[in-house]
Amino acid sequence: MKLVMNETPAKGPRIHSDSEANGFREELDLILSHWIPNQTPLKFKADTSTAICQKFIQDPQGCFEDVAVSHVDTDGTLAALTLLHPEDAKKHQNLLESMALMGDFNAGQDYETSRWYHALRQLIFVELFRLEPLNQMLTAIKTLKGWLDAGSPPIQNDFEQIWAWHQVVEEAIAQNEGIHIQKINPHLYQIEIKRSFSEKYPDKSLSSKSRFDAGLRLDELLPRQVRNRHTPGAIRLISLELENGYSHEILLPDSAWADTPTIWKPPLNFHDTLHNSFHLAPSAFRDSLTRIQGVDETLQILEDLSPFAQGSGFGFPCVAANRLDGKITASRLTPQEILKLLAVE
Repeated sequence: MKLVMNETPAKGPRIHSDSEANGFREELDLILSHWIPNQTPLKFKADTSTAICQKFIQDPQGCFEDVAVSHVDTDGTLAALTLLHPEDAKKHQNLLESMALMGDFNAGQDYETSRWYHALRQLIFVELFRLEPLNQMLTAIKTLKGWLDAGSPPIQNDFEQIWAWHQVVEEAIAQNEGIHIQKINPHLYQIEIKRSFSEKYPDKSLSSKSRFDAGLRLDELLPRQVRNRHTPGAIRLISLELENGYSHEILLPDSAWADTPTIWKPPLNFHDTLHNSFHLAPSAFRDSLTRIQGVDETLQILEDLSPFAQGSGFGFPCVAANRLDGKITASRLTPQEILKLLAVE
C-alpha cells in the first residue's frame, strides 16, 4: 500500500485512516478512524486510530491500494506507520499505542514513552513542519522506523528539564503539599492548587490554552500529562487559590472529542466533523454550569467546543472558567460551593 492525502482521487480500494474519510465508498473502502462520526467496523473499534489500525493488522481483511490521510499529527502518523509497516508495528505495539494516547489525549505515560513521544513530536512539528503534508508524514514514518530499528530516539536537549519539572509536580501531589486531588465520583475529580505552590513558580501558567497534540511543556503549572495521569476519563474542577479567593476551571476529559469505546464522556452533540466540533448536550451537567454562572457571573462557558477551540483566555478541554477580559479572575464561590452545584453522574 502507498500513502496518499485524502483529496487524491481513489482508483482502487482505499483505507481511510484517522480522518473524516471524505470520499468514502462503502462498497470498496474501509474506515479505520476514531473521528466522529465514523464507520469503523465494530471489531476494530479502539480509543485511538493507532490502536484501531493495530487491531486491523492482527486480523486483516480485504486488499487495498492506498492509505488516505487528511492531516499530520502523532496519532495519524503512528496509525499510518502501523498500516504501512505492520510487522514493525506489531513488535512495538505498546509503545506506539501509548504515544498515540499522549498525542491525541495528553495521556500521562512513563519516562521512556514520554521520551519517544517528545522526540517524535519535535520531528513532526518542528523539524519537518515546513514540508507539505504528504512528505512530512512519509519522512516522519521513515525516520521513526529507523529509531525503532535502532532501539532509541535521538536525545532531545530539553526533555530532561521538562521531565524534571513534571516530577516536581508529581511529588507535590504525592506529598499533598500545594496540590490536592480528590476523587468525588468515578466521573468527577477536584484539584486544588494552593498559593504556597503557585507563587513558587511565577513563570508557570494555569490557563488552559488550546494546543492540540501539545507535547510535554515547561510553562504549565499543572502539566496536562500529570493532570490526566491522576484524573483519567473524568470532569475535572481545578481551583487555583488566589489572594482574594479561588479561580476555577472545569475541564472535560481530554478525549471527549473522539470516539472512545473505553473512555467515558458526558452527553455531547457533534455538528462539524471537519473540526471535531460539538456542544454540550442537554443534561444535568450542562444545567449545573448554567446554575453556577447564575451565581457567579465571571464564569465563562465555552459553547462551541473542539480540540482546537479557544474561548476567552482558555481552550479545550476547558469548558468553563473564571475569566474577566480574558484573564484569570476570582470567583464568588469556594471549591466546596462549586462542587455542591456541579452535577456529574
